Amino acid sequence: MLKDEQDSRQMMMAFLVADMQVDIAQASEIVADLEEAKLIQINSNGNVIIKELEGDS
Repeated sequence: MLKDEQDSRQMMMAFLVADMQVDIAQASEIVADLEEAKLIQINSNGNVIIKELEGDS
């Protein structure tokens, strides 16, 4: 894993810790789950791609 990719992953986890008040282990698991479900993708440049889901509200 490249530094930019790792930095982006850590920033996402820091946001989850601060905003959702989860611990770092839970934040890491959430990020991994989102990647596994292909809802987010972090490329080697550190860019975060978020899949937008649409539906009726």
